[in-house]
Amino acid sequence: MVTDEKSILQKALKIRRFEELVLEEYKKGKIFGTVHTCIGQEVFPVVLNEFTSDYFWFSNHRGHGHYLSKTNDFEGLFAEIFNKEGGIAKGFGGSQHLYNDKFMSNGIQGGQAGIAVGYSSNLLDNQTNKSVMFLGDGTLGAGHIYEAFNLASIYKSQIIFVLEDNNIAQSTPSDMTFNGDISNIIKGFNLSYLSVDGNDINSINNIVAQAVALNNKNKPVMIHVKTNRLSSHSKGDDNRSEKQIRDKLAKKQLTRA
Repeated sequence: MVTDEKSILQKALKIRRFEELVLEEYKKGKIFGTVHTCIGQEVFPVVLNEFTSDYFWFSNHRGHGHYLSKTNDFEGLFAEIFNKEGGIAKGFGGSQHLYNDKFMSNGIQGGQAGIAVGYSSNLLDNQTNKSVMFLGDGTLGAGHIYEAFNLASIYKSQIIFVLEDNNIAQSTPSDMTFNGDISNIIKGFNLSYLSVDGNDINSINNIVAQAVALNNKNKPVMIHVKTNRLSSHSKGDDNRSEKQIRDKLAKKQLTRA
């Protein structure tokens, strides 16, 4: 499958505008709690969905773009974030806890990794389940995800781990918190490792197609997505300089679209 670049960009732009509106409404005091937007990280999940419509997606606190890519349910997510009964979880889940028959998010980074592995493992009779598990670079210090990698290999889970690596985690550069080669670590668990620029649609097409083909052979996969978060961690807490953000914005495909 090769996705249409124009339609991918249109949907990614729609997701970006959704996130911008959420931040605007938060500043007006119309949203309770907190919000974590995916501005800058919209393209990859839109392409991923074209190849994984039969997969169950497990997401995290920065999951708006994942949910919208998977479901196209903009109205339901708006209602949920604004605590309306018409929301995905009738207003009880808020920004972080979203659910439908092919999607579930949780605020804890990597918190559902073990669930995602079990869901797509060969432990179940007549195994047909496949899963996507979204991680962030800030999760690389969490021991439970390595347990999940190991179990995915042992039980031949049809899973795609997506590492959205924006190099900043919450507020700390990755090179200050992670010392190692993630590709070697992943290969050490006998998982396949693939890497891609999260803004390059053609490359994403090829890499995701490879990942799905490997899953079909009962081979778990990690896709290491090199991306950039262009907005704050949540709400407005961003300790990067304005110049750093401007430089990143100028290079991004959606900014130029």
